[in-house]
Amino acid sequence: MLSIFRYRWFANTGIFLAPSLLLLILVSTRIIPIYTPGKLSYSAPIIPNADRLPLQISGDPYFNNTSQHQTEVEPDTYAYGSTIVATFQAGRFSDGGSSNIGWATSNDAGNTWKNGFLPHVTEFVGGPYTRVSDPSVTYDAAHKTWIIASIAITGTGANLASPAVIVNLSTNGGLTWSNPIHVVSGGSTFFDKDWIVCDNTATSAFYGHCYVEWDDDDKHGLILMSTSTDGGHAWGKAQATANRAVGIGGQPLVQPDGTVIVPISGYGGRT
Repeated sequence: MLSIFRYRWFANTGIFLAPSLLLLILVSTRIIPIYTPGKLSYSAPIIPNADRLPLQISGDPYFNNTSQHQTEVEPDTYAYGSTIVATFQAGRFSDGGSSNIGWATSNDAGNTWKNGFLPHVTEFVGGPYTRVSDPSVTYDAAHKTWIIASIAITGTGANLASPAVIVNLSTNGGLTWSNPIHVVSGGSTFFDKDWIVCDNTATSAFYGHCYVEWDDDDKHGLILMSTSTDGGHAWGKAQATANRAVGIGGQPLVQPDGTVIVPISGYGGRT
């Protein structure tokens, strides 16, 4: 009985000593740290790009006394590969439109930028229009062309009108831009809220087709769209939907099979 009790005592002692020895080993090898009052430290989580400050990529260069300066508003941006092109209004008028449309381009994924302003659009750069508004940018992979679309404005005050939708093209990676090309000119005094997109899916039957969508406020927001198949140099006749739907602020999207979908807001309470 004594020998049996002795072995049982050793067994019970081992049950208690083994965890203690394991804990001692873990602490001594610093696998488990010892809490020391006043010496706790906290490391903030690493936030990607937390060390990067905002980078100004453009500034309003105009001085006309009819619009508000040091203002660049309503930007749109499109990226393809390592190239990013941003476009925006510069010198915004309080009652609509701007002195010109600016652009800023990066060919190295946003690390460095070049910028400028579209040529021969408004009277401030030798163009025929008093103002320009609503820029939107896209890339046509089939024709290796960047395209900025916008609404051209004529007149002043009570005679303001927006009778044209225009595009400017770049075939050298968004670094220089063509004179404006008409998508549509005339037929309304109030075209509004254009947007542009291209079919960049190589397997699509409509690869290389580009689409500009806008609405005609003279016709209660009638939704219109024009198509180009040559990199934006020529545009087809504006088409309404089969049911002559109305809306405002559409943003056409191209699906991989070439189907064009236009999410759009209702017009005047109509959906």
